[in-house]
Amino acid sequence: MATSTITIPEELGVGGAYLAPGGTTGVPALKTILEELQAAANAAARFAPPHWQKDAADSAAGTTTAELAFYRADVDTTLLTAYLSFDAAVTGHDTNNASIVLRKRDADGTNAVDIATFTTDVASGGFDARAPKTMGTLTAGTMLAGQVLTLEITKLNSGVQLPKGFLHIDAEPTL
Repeated sequence: MATSTITIPEELGVGGAYLAPGGTTGVPALKTILEELQAAANAAARFAPPHWQKDAADSAAGTTTAELAFYRADVDTTLLTAYLSFDAAVTGHDTNNASIVLRKRDADGTNAVDIATFTTDVASGGFDARAPKTMGTLTAGTMLAGQVLTLEITKLNSGVQLPKGFLHIDAEPTL
């Protein structure tokens, strides 16, 4: 069986607890360090990145999706990048388009904060089928445990028919 050797520096510190050679606080400090590592491991183990599935194509170009909650943060979370993809191509159009709005809210549903908006206009280039596209820079991309993410789809003028699709957010627990 292969073995590994771990070298511990003369002084090791985490979260204000230090191990010092010959110190009398070594065992309590080590216990604190281990408890902090266990708490971080527990948070990471129960973390699931946010995602939302659009299960059906819009019935008409003007069909909207009212704001709906789709994710609740179990732990403090940092949102990194949001990606949208659709099962069929969506042509970008400046006067008839859709806006997909990603928001966060407090646990009680109050204090809506827009995180990202993607509009299917000419500048965005629309979507190629099954090709994920970023929603751009995320603002206010940190969530506290208990906060929720919501999604709303609005349409401009006659809108555009959106096919089935998927929203995935790269995220990590904030430790």
